[in-house]
Amino acid sequence: MKTLFWPASPNTLFNPSFQSYFLTTFFLMLGVSISNSAYAHNGSVCYAHPMSKVTIDGDLTDWPQGMTIYPVELFDGNKPDHERDCKAQFRVGYALDNRSIYIGVEIIDDDYVLSPDNPRYDMHDLQVLYLDPAHTVTNSGVIAYELSEDNRKIVHQEEMQWYPQVKNASWDNVEVKIKREGDRTVYEWRIALGERLVPGHSIGFDYVFFDKDTDEGFKYFSWGAGGMKFANFQSLGDLVLVPAAQEMNTISGRLSAGKDEKGGFPPTVTLECTKPEGFWLKAMVDSTGYYQAKVPVGTYTISVPNKLVLDEEEENPFRVTAAPITDFVVKSGKAMELPTITLNKTFPRDMLPAKGILHNFNAAAGRQVDEYVTHLQRFYDIPGVSLALIKDGDIVYYKTYGVQNEHSQVPVEESSLFEAASVTKSVFAYVVNRLAERGVIDLDKPLHEYLPFEAMEKFPDYKLMTGRHVLTHRTGLPNWGIDLKFKPGTDFGYSGEGFEYLKRVVMHITGKEITEVLKEELIEPNGLYNMHFSQLEKGVLEEHGVSGHYDAIPSIQFYPEEPGMAWSMFTEAKAFTGFAKVIMERKGLKPETFKSFLEIHTETPEWSDPDSPYKQGFGLGIAVRETPYGIAFGHGGNNGDFECMYEMYDDLKMGYIVFTNSNVGDFIARGLPELLVEGKKKKK
Repeated sequence: MKTLFWPASPNTLFNPSFQSYFLTTFFLMLGVSISNSAYAHNGSVCYAHPMSKVTIDGDLTDWPQGMTIYPVELFDGNKPDHERDCKAQFRVGYALDNRSIYIGVEIIDDDYVLSPDNPRYDMHDLQVLYLDPAHTVTNSGVIAYELSEDNRKIVHQEEMQWYPQVKNASWDNVEVKIKREGDRTVYEWRIALGERLVPGHSIGFDYVFFDKDTDEGFKYFSWGAGGMKFANFQSLGDLVLVPAAQEMNTISGRLSAGKDEKGGFPPTVTLECTKPEGFWLKAMVDSTGYYQAKVPVGTYTISVPNKLVLDEEEENPFRVTAAPITDFVVKSGKAMELPTITLNKTFPRDMLPAKGILHNFNAAAGRQVDEYVTHLQRFYDIPGVSLALIKDGDIVYYKTYGVQNEHSQVPVEESSLFEAASVTKSVFAYVVNRLAERGVIDLDKPLHEYLPFEAMEKFPDYKLMTGRHVLTHRTGLPNWGIDLKFKPGTDFGYSGEGFEYLKRVVMHITGKEITEVLKEELIEPNGLYNMHFSQLEKGVLEEHGVSGHYDAIPSIQFYPEEPGMAWSMFTEAKAFTGFAKVIMERKGLKPETFKSFLEIHTETPEWSDPDSPYKQGFGLGIAVRETPYGIAFGHGGNNGDFECMYEMYDDLKMGYIVFTNSNVGDFIARGLPELLVEGKKKKK
């Protein structure tokens, strides 16, 4: 069952403050959505044969003849405009005497753009070469070499300290030459790998091209599929270091979904050599379940990734599992067809009781909560959780689970801070309601009369937009971006952009930074703590901030340059109970203001259970839904690699707060209303 109360739109992932160098681009790269499918190993394989040393001069005529040429042709959706626009290919080899790999890249592009004074990725033609020399089966860091004629860097080196090889990477072992003649550009590389270069082994490898055109067009394309390559070794392909004078041998096989041929086929299977050790690769699985790969001789195990499969509505998640085929021997010059592997489906356990366990909470109920969280955390690979439960206005259960970073394995602690994402909106909304109560801001006065939104001037109707429209999500603004979808006040449209506009208005009216306003109006009067909003408090965030994760792969730790009132709070469950209790105990606002704050002004039927008689929607900046136990207020949050939720049953004075550092953390949150308060809903 999907949670009926999840006001954080999936589109909250991006906003203007997230436009840091390379971050947003790689989330979006190649049309990849932030979901489980985005992080499957891409299955691309290339083969490097031994070769003599060549001169790195941008001239490939001294390379061996007859080498395999690999095309690079996975575009993000913007296809080349014509035959001479943006075509690329590469060849690859290695030399044992200097333990280096050689990569020769050729690009045809009749519109070559340089930008010596602006290093932004989208201002010129550039490439990024990705290497994972360690290439372990479990996890290893990716070195991302960004190169153009005028700039070079290693992408996000400082933000991923948990990968030692990335932390210590430099250009000292890299020799590269760029040479352009006519509309053809050659990028010739030599990368010394030292002991990492072992014939018969493989390394992680991929290549992405960014093409800037003088007409302001911009496109990117890659050799292998998958996004977030700089942070996720599983988004790379395999570069096989073929041993000298050894024939590669083809193995093939098929996966079967059994009676349910609708699938759940994993995108790849893993082939791992056990004798001799050190070689592995991923073979791509097609839509029929067929796979094929060329590998060196040896004894192998083939396994199927334990893949999480979600339907479009994310209603019936399951995992695909299968028994591995072990100890099969690949012999020289002999193709092998392996037995069919039958896939099995495993589902999360149904752990929802007939009656919510928070009504009569005791030690046994606490163990039930712990079992629920632990089971779902394991099933969905959710690295870390911070959870607090409130009953009769007080904390009756608090626990942290798992790790701050899947790679470092540092445990989540009480002081560990999670991104609260759109939960931030309800905190800011409370403050705005306080200001409105004192007449500092008029919620029905057009915001442009306080402070024009210059980028919106091409939409005259934006001048009708008020603070009330922002808090009730009726501005007409999209979630993020400059547009007007409808006349303000006439419809519902969830918008973080509106909250950021209102933030700027509040700062303009008060003449204060927004964090100062938050401290004066909320944090200090109520003795709240562990509520942080930007890298202005960087020391605290660097010490206590946990890593977000996409499918259990750590993403870069990003701290916003300025506070965002739609998305940028960092906090944890125990501390955040203080804010929930401020509302439950009706502190800081008049009764009539609280009444307006917590009543539904905008219904959201598209987010509701169509079989439920109860309404849900937005109050004045906070999400509200009707329940059999009276109203529940709260908010959800989704920054992509962090998902969270809090909800308080107002009449019962009970509720829950949960923060996770995972893109699938919602699967813990969505069952909590039934587990804790409402009991399992009967299916019709």
